[in-house]
Amino acid sequence: MKKILFFALTAFLAASCLDDAGYEANYTLVANFDGAEKMIEEYGDTADSTVAIPMFAFGPVGFYNSIEAEEDGTVITDGKEGGWHISQKRFPADALFDGNGDEIAEQIEKLTPYSVADTAGKTTTVNSYLVFHKTEDMPEHDVEFLQSAYGTCSPSYVYLNNTTAVARYFMTKGKAQEGDYLKVKVTGYMGGQETSSKEFLLAEKTMDPSKDSLMLGWRALDISSLGSVQYVDFDIDAHFASAGPDEDLNWFCMDNFIASVHIKQ
Repeated sequence: MKKILFFALTAFLAASCLDDAGYEANYTLVANFDGAEKMIEEYGDTADSTVAIPMFAFGPVGFYNSIEAEEDGTVITDGKEGGWHISQKRFPADALFDGNGDEIAEQIEKLTPYSVADTAGKTTTVNSYLVFHKTEDMPEHDVEFLQSAYGTCSPSYVYLNNTTAVARYFMTKGKAQEGDYLKVKVTGYMGGQETSSKEFLLAEKTMDPSKDSLMLGWRALDISSLGSVQYVDFDIDAHFASAGPDEDLNWFCMDNFIASVHIKQ
């Protein structure tokens, strides 16, 4: 268990002045989590390059984890909390195997559930991103538009990728079985009602190897059909027939949460 300090990260956004009574702003929010690596350096788990807190904000959008803060502002984590973790751990999945497709033991020892399978190499070693963990203990909502009382937020795109551990499962010879898969469902809510949802396939093992799929690089996915939202929830639907009893693979990575925001006060 690790004790870390709880605080919120806020990105400041510019608004255009309307008059002395208020202002109005229209802009595209790109929540890329730049700067969050400072939180990892100061308060996180340096071995895993990650940190978990109850909520942090990037501009007008809050990202939640079910972890709870103590009265003195600290939190205790055992890794079983659900929701978002800030990470900057990169571990290309193909680095786990030698030229014959066999695992390299010393590489496997470095594996953590918080690393992204960034085989495509589109992210640098300093940028932060989020890792989502589905457990029995989840926050009420995963993402919240914090200024919904006087504005609108319409998500357009989100970048998703697999964790290295999930990639390892599907890349290990003979492990993934026909019917194994991992899907991510994104659902929007406004006024207590569902607006719409989208589902994305991140990995699948089929009876035909030519139709198998495994996401190994960041991919921009369209979620504009969610419309104007107050909350966005993420869910994992997965099947891992050969996973061991202690092998938790209900994870995925997210970066660049992009939305159109209108604020009027």
